[in-house]
Amino acid sequence: MATGSALAASGVLRTGAPVGTPVPAIPNAYEGAVVPGSVHVLTLRVADPGGGPPWGLRVLKTTRGLTCVQFGRVVDGRLGVLGRDGAFHDDGAFHPLSVDFLNGVGCGTDDARGQAFVNEEFHGTPDSGLAGDQQHASGGCYPASSRRPSCPPSALRDVYFGLLGPDAVSITRRARSAGAGATIPTAGSDGAYLIVLPHTPTSCVPGVVFCAVGESFSTGGPELVPYEVIGAVGYRAGKSCELPAPAQLLQSRGRRVDGMPACSAVGYVAAPGRRITARQLASTVSVYAEPARFYCERAEETVPCDGRVPRGYRRIDMHLGPPELLLVVEFTARAAVQSFDSHYEIKTSDPIDSRNPSCPGAGASQFGPTQTNLRAGQRVRYTEFVDRACMGVSHIVVGYVTVDGPSGAAPVPGLPGQSAEIPVGRATFVIP
Repeated sequence: MATGSALAASGVLRTGAPVGTPVPAIPNAYEGAVVPGSVHVLTLRVADPGGGPPWGLRVLKTTRGLTCVQFGRVVDGRLGVLGRDGAFHDDGAFHPLSVDFLNGVGCGTDDARGQAFVNEEFHGTPDSGLAGDQQHASGGCYPASSRRPSCPPSALRDVYFGLLGPDAVSITRRARSAGAGATIPTAGSDGAYLIVLPHTPTSCVPGVVFCAVGESFSTGGPELVPYEVIGAVGYRAGKSCELPAPAQLLQSRGRRVDGMPACSAVGYVAAPGRRITARQLASTVSVYAEPARFYCERAEETVPCDGRVPRGYRRIDMHLGPPELLLVVEFTARAAVQSFDSHYEIKTSDPIDSRNPSCPGAGASQFGPTQTNLRAGQRVRYTEFVDRACMGVSHIVVGYVTVDGPSGAAPVPGLPGQSAEIPVGRATFVIP
């Protein structure tokens, strides 16, 4: 904290343009918009391995029932990024992060007490603090495999952060550098933690999925799974959760240990839920195609636009992919969707076209969630693109999924905290 303040006071580190979101937040869609008054910067400060302003965390809530955690560099109590390694044309300034800038954050669904459980790893993120931002006008360096300027190894960091809940009091580091074995107190009533290390490419033990592969990636979820760095979590009343190192997940004969050990969301309080049956949700599903040369999109809406681009929409650049056809799936939402705690899931099987070897084979399919609030009785229009060259019968299945435990902000069936699908309806469509 003192380092950042001294730099700012001396004029060495001036304040530059803020980092804003390229697309305005929608209160009733996707993650939602930030709830006014919910934003607070935690007192947690972590030194950067290369010096300069420390790292910190900011916690906020959204209109769709999520608690999100932003990370970045801290100057005078503000969270932001540094103009270096290509970001903001290397102007050397401190650029405050907008609260609506949700790229490179971790989010989780709130429990009955408004607590969320978040665990994130950003492996190989730029030391400027600008993460998940390849489309932003501010620029920056990225992994060597991308088409953007690559970061020098010394400018990359491995960042681990999250919220372990109100019962967590400490974490124990199992690090690659100085500080290994150290017990670090969590911060605040959220049980927040933050670890920032120099980037180290890691070779995984075969069969172990929760270790860093390659130069840059991010992963996370409501449960704390075995990473290379965190060895244990301490809770109130002397309780603890021990995590094995990734290499320990293999038994002596090279077989994977059954089940993935994890530190669960201790202190999670489930909200009372209403039991909904398939009979209550049942709806006729209709499917049809909207052929066009050009398509335009706005939030979740995609429409044909061979002529003029409708107001508020933008044309989709589709010239690099195969010729595609817009498939429209419609049904009635019998149960309302009021937050991230529920959604409808649409699964579409790919046709089996033996005449075209480039088409997916048997069992291939794609699925996607609705990502907006819906009224009970509202007619839902869901769209997706299919390959015009892959002809045959496509089967469409619609289901309803609810959050029944600690969950992240990825509405995908089978992930922790999300229920099994309750059937809504099904249909078939022939791609001519």
